[in-house]
Amino acid sequence: MSDQERYKRLRDACLDGSATEAEMKQFSELLSTSEEFLDDYLEHAQQDATLQWYGFSKHLVQSDDPIESPRIWRGNRLAIALAASLLLILTTAWVYRSTSSPVAVARIESASNCKWGMSTVPTSFDSDLPAGRLRLISGVAKLKFPNVSVTLEGPVDMEILSRDRCRLHSGRVVGWVEPGGEGFVVETPCAEIVDRGTKFGVTVSDSGNAQLDVIDGKVDIRHLSTGRTITARGASSIQATQQEIEVVGNKVRPNQTPEASASPRRVSYISTSDGVGDEAYITQGEQLEGNDFPRPDNTLLVKHADGEPHWERKTILRFDLSKLDDAEILHAHLRLDGVATGMGYASLVPDATFAIYGLLEEYETNWDSDTLSWELFDGVYKDSDELDDEKVVLLGHLLIPQSQPEGRFILDDPRLARFLVQDSDSTVTLIVERITSGTAGPSYVHGFASRTHPTASPPTLRVETNRTAN
Repeated sequence: MSDQERYKRLRDACLDGSATEAEMKQFSELLSTSEEFLDDYLEHAQQDATLQWYGFSKHLVQSDDPIESPRIWRGNRLAIALAASLLLILTTAWVYRSTSSPVAVARIESASNCKWGMSTVPTSFDSDLPAGRLRLISGVAKLKFPNVSVTLEGPVDMEILSRDRCRLHSGRVVGWVEPGGEGFVVETPCAEIVDRGTKFGVTVSDSGNAQLDVIDGKVDIRHLSTGRTITARGASSIQATQQEIEVVGNKVRPNQTPEASASPRRVSYISTSDGVGDEAYITQGEQLEGNDFPRPDNTLLVKHADGEPHWERKTILRFDLSKLDDAEILHAHLRLDGVATGMGYASLVPDATFAIYGLLEEYETNWDSDTLSWELFDGVYKDSDELDDEKVVLLGHLLIPQSQPEGRFILDDPRLARFLVQDSDSTVTLIVERITSGTAGPSYVHGFASRTHPTASPPTLRVETNRTAN
């Protein structure tokens, strides 16, 4: 029996009150694993409650026997509960309508094979829509705003905010902006898209990352975290994450001064796996992964806990810059992919600030990850958990939320580019340390993907230069 068939059998049993406790438990587990099942059940439960309210439900068993069976009583109790819930909804809706007149800002112009999820606005064809949430499970629906059409391609979770603004939480939409509709805004979790008269598509993943595809015309996209704005023209694409915004297609122009745009740029990506690059993490104490407890695979560890220096871990990165040759470095940022370590409890560490340091060139040695230790690394004091501030220079900070230790994190600070420019031997060493302390006990150990990680990217420098690099 497929999951779909099992779901339908259990759904009907729960609605008519014939489900056993074991079946109800199975049904609850099914609902927790599928939003589609949950939406379908809520829809059927609402329909069933409506029929029971008006006395037409086949599940509402009538009996002249005052001693009803437990199964029938359970079904009636469910009916009463559902009917009471529906009465509350209808009463609330009546009170709302009697005291407020929502202003229609859009309309469902067409709908094809649409299956709607829980929405806060009408979902019928040709319905006028006030501000509110729309969840389209499957099918295609076209919304008409003033001088703007937005087509939803299910599954989509979208929020109508006003006549000229919507918020795409997840899914895919296509917009057409007619004359007079310029300035229409599509908000996403990480970027704001402002149309300048165009046809465009927007896709938002479940993780909140967004992709803008300009089909025709011109669109501005502003990154919420950095404030960077890019103007995209026809046949171009831009991707945005919580940490950065990046061009993946042509006909795209960052908003910058003519002097800056006149200079040709080349972007190079340099990871710890390139050339003589290397990576390691060092531990201040004697309790080492692999000796006292398992070593996490393909992961660079970082931890700081006040009063527990033996748990101190810092990550050391070396990058080979020889591919840049003598090109002038204009901009650089560092990418780190956070990965789960399974070590310690995240709730014991608040939102954590990380500092990135550069090791001064005169103290840089040809260290090797196989033999590197706290005692052999020149950038730290040997008798404490601190860096030697005479041998390192601060390049910037990262903030990693307590609730999101995984994902891509980017250091975008002009001090990084200046540090790279000062290098003369084509290699640089960076140090990653956590400033924020965990509480006493097994607080979380943060981890970043190493060069051997099977899915995530290794530590990487993205470097913009003023001419073609080798």
